[in-house]
Amino acid sequence: MVPWPWYTGVRFDARVVYVDAGRDLALLRADTFSVPCTPLRFWEDGDVVLLAFFTMKYGQVLVEPGTFPGKILSEPVWDEETDSGEIRSDYTSESGTSGAPVFLQRVNKVVGVNSGALGGTVKTAISVRTIHAALRQWLQPGDENITIEEIPGHYLQLDEGLMDRKN
Repeated sequence: MVPWPWYTGVRFDARVVYVDAGRDLALLRADTFSVPCTPLRFWEDGDVVLLAFFTMKYGQVLVEPGTFPGKILSEPVWDEETDSGEIRSDYTSESGTSGAPVFLQRVNKVVGVNSGALGGTVKTAISVRTIHAALRQWLQPGDENITIEEIPGHYLQLDEGLMDRKN
């Protein structure tokens, strides 16, 4: 279990379910979450914002997430070595914001996960297509037409079924 602080000060325990170092992705599961949590929706293209909070100068910390606008600079770049798509954008990000969702603000949907920078103002995010591929690989839903939004529910049903069989 990993203790995880929420920006409101609430802490919860999360279990690391899968890690993919090559794609810089991890899947965490929080079984007990005491505050309301709305699932994020996914989208594949458009102008974006980064939603994050990070350490400021002299040890100051933002206590609520902020948004940092930017634009997608090109089509996603595919990396054959890691079998992943990378979105290149010009939003502002700092060290410590890796893993933050990158939103298409006009429809309030996630297009990727912040992963780093190429230098200067070019930031990188792991694409939704890569996230979908990783979830399919990890959770093996069996249905090739299942959407990214349906995969977590499918996983929870499978997990509950396994728990029922164990009892």
